[in-house]
Parts: sequence; structure tokens; C-alpha cells
Amino acid sequence: MSSKSRYPSDLTDAQWALVEPLLSAAKPGGRHEAHPRREVVNAILYLLRTGCSWRQLPKDFPPWETVYWHFKRWRDDGSLDALHDTLRERVREAEGRDAQPTAAIIDALVLVTAANVQDRDGAQPALAAVRKAFPTISLVWADGGYAGKLVEWAKQTARIVLEIVRKPEGQRTFEVLPRRWWSSARCRGSPNAGDWTTTTNGSPRPRWRWSNGRWWA
Repeated sequence: MSSKSRYPSDLTDAQWALVEPLLSAAKPGGRHEAHPRREVVNAILYLLRTGCSWRQLPKDFPPWETVYWHFKRWRDDGSLDALHDTLRERVREAEGRDAQPTAAIIDALVLVTAANVQDRDGAQPALAAVRKAFPTISLVWADGGYAGKLVEWAKQTARIVLEIVRKPEGQRTFEVLPRRWWSSARCRGSPNAGDWTTTTNGSPRPRWRWSNGRWWA
């Protein structure tokens, strides 16, 4: 059924046709879905785009409690991961690339570790999980913070070539570095980047980092 768009973040009919099969329905005998799932998704996208709280969702959406309940269920049952993976593959194929990636970027501005953990130590579980999730990845570009023993560890353990992108010798002013700047700029600046995760108050936001065994950079 066609739905008239009210907000810029609302899904088009073509977008909904792609998204709908990837979102699980409520289990038989469970909570009744009193509101169309498309309206629920539109509400989540509105919240994501505007940054409002759950309670500030406009009244023409389903009640915020209902929207949050569906969001939490789709997050926990893997529906949002499946949606993210499918959309990533579609975008890559539309750009004439293979559906599965063969290279990745790891940057200290994106992969956040605890203050007492060095970047190269925090990168080991990330690289291992990247290799497990995407066996096709064999090359990873990284900044100078990941140089040293991690390069050999990546080669021997994760079977990944870790290529360090360094600043030109003698550089004193800002210069765009290949691969590294693309990662930082895209992670911080893309208005449509990321998938859905939650902040401490339960609101969805773009996720561009290593989290829950997945690489989002």
C-alpha cells in the first residue's frame, strides 16, 4: 500500500519494499501489532534524523512506547543487522563492486579503546572478528598508531595484510592522507551513514565503530 510522505525521512514505496521482508513480525500469540510496521520504521527514521527523544516523536506517529518496543525487538533479534548487511551489499553492487568487501580501514578516531589500552592492542579482537565476518577481506589500511607488532600479528593470526598509512616525512601542515581521511570524514560527516544502535538513553544513532563483534567503520 502506498504511503504519502510527510517527512523527508519517510521511506518511499520502493524503499519499504526492500526493508519490509527483513523486519521480523511479532511472534504468533505474542503482542498484537496495532500499528503498521512501515509507520513504526518511519518514526525510528524521524528520530534518527532529527535527534529528538522517544517522547518527542510527533503525534501522527504510533505511540513512542510502541515504536521503541519494535526498535528494541528488531535490534535484539538481528533484524537490523540483516537490514544493514543487505543494504551494504546493494550499495556495493550498484557501484559496480563485489557484494562482499576485500579491504577495510581502521582508524584510531573510529575504533575507540579504553584509556589504558593501546590502539594496537584494542585492534586485535576487531581484526580477528572482521576476518571472521568477512573472509574476503585480506587488506586493511591503518594509521601509525597500529604500527609495530600488530602488523605481524595480523599477518600470522588474522591472515590480513595491515598497511600503515603514514604522514609524509617532514609534514608540518594539514594534508589529506589517502584512505585515512576518507575513513574519518565519512564516519563523522555523512548524514546518512551508519545503522541503528542505542545511546545511553535508548535512542538510536548512527554507529561507525567496532561494536558487538561487528566492524562498522
